[in-house]
Amino acid sequence: MLDSRFTTSMSRARDVRAGVASSGLDGPALEQNTTAYRVTMERTLRSGITVAPQVQVSHLAVNAGTPYSTASVRLDFAVPLLRNRGGSLIRSSQTTVTRLLDADTHSYLHARSAAVLAALTAYWRYVASFARLEVQRASAKRALDLVRETEVLVGADERPPADLNHVRGNLAVKRGAVLAAEQDVVVSRADLGLVMGIPREQVFQLQHPAEALPRPAPVSTGEPPQSLVTLALQNRADLAAAGALTRASAVVEEAARQESRRGLDLFLSTGYTGIGQGHGYDPLYSSLVSNVRGLNMSIGLQWEARFSNDHALGNVLTRSAQHEEARIAEQDLARQVEVHVEVGIEGVQRSSRSVMEVAEAVRLSRTTVENERIKHRLGSATLFDVILAEDNLTSALLAEVAAQLKYAIALADLRYQTATLLQSDSVLSVERLNTLPPPAGG
Repeated sequence: MLDSRFTTSMSRARDVRAGVASSGLDGPALEQNTTAYRVTMERTLRSGITVAPQVQVSHLAVNAGTPYSTASVRLDFAVPLLRNRGGSLIRSSQTTVTRLLDADTHSYLHARSAAVLAALTAYWRYVASFARLEVQRASAKRALDLVRETEVLVGADERPPADLNHVRGNLAVKRGAVLAAEQDVVVSRADLGLVMGIPREQVFQLQHPAEALPRPAPVSTGEPPQSLVTLALQNRADLAAAGALTRASAVVEEAARQESRRGLDLFLSTGYTGIGQGHGYDPLYSSLVSNVRGLNMSIGLQWEARFSNDHALGNVLTRSAQHEEARIAEQDLARQVEVHVEVGIEGVQRSSRSVMEVAEAVRLSRTTVENERIKHRLGSATLFDVILAEDNLTSALLAEVAAQLKYAIALADLRYQTATLLQSDSVLSVERLNTLPPPAGG
């Protein structure tokens, strides 16, 4: 049932009129003083029926007679027969609120998942910044080793002194790259702290990452695209929110149609009337139980018709358009989810192959560097050949980090698109950072 409404009132009235005598209206004036007290409680049930018990006591004092008090105890019913029949408008309001709450709940869950994805992406970038820093430091170390090796060769008169300028210049470039990589770590740490929402003083106290960038399995079959699309359509919280909004707008539209209908209400009333005589408050109380002769009954119909119903009809058209808008938005979101899942699957598959290809490039580049160093010692390769091989290795290592980062972000995004990023208890497990989503129903 809905909330009850309690009202109480008190009134006092004085009525003076001409008295009636045998010769006409020239008798003494009649003065009547009435004091009335009324208490009413009204409650509308879910069925739409309004129940209103009422108690009213009145005291009448007339200058030409004995004062008396009357009491009326009634129980009124109002039953809608057309508009709001069966409590349809009440149920519509309650259903709409429930579905809007459901939509807000799912929107919150989706926003939380999106926030986790943003934090996870920032974390992987933070991990990648350390990996790039290690690559640049290793490159600078190889450049330093080349400088020392060249210094030994120049000291032994096996290489011209001019070679030192090349290797030392190359070392300066590599040290500059290390400084840039260190700044990249600072920036990525700040980005991660901002996304996490931690206080400013804690941002730059973040420790080194505990997890390495994920590596794909040597052979990754993956799941059929339609299976993951079905999984996403079943689990996406934003899609559930859109569906709840569509259903809520449908209820609002139907309620507007109900509001536009003519009104026909049935009124029923039953009760009794008591009366008491005398001065003071005692007759007021005694009239509630004195001189009661039987039950009073009444029945009536109230018909409401509007000469112009433009406002209600316009409201129906507005609510209908809003329902259609919500339905189209839900369908469009479902279409976007399907497309994003398939794009995410392609992204994971291609980034996985990219990691494997770049890993092979790193292996070959390491072999090339070793070969060029041996050839340089034997005099069959120039210093530029060694530096070029070293640079190619550094580029391959940086490309490997970039490929691993793309794979990690693609995997996290696919988890997000299929609503499998978080566990049912809202925990982000390490396993989910490194594995593909399970098939629908799996």
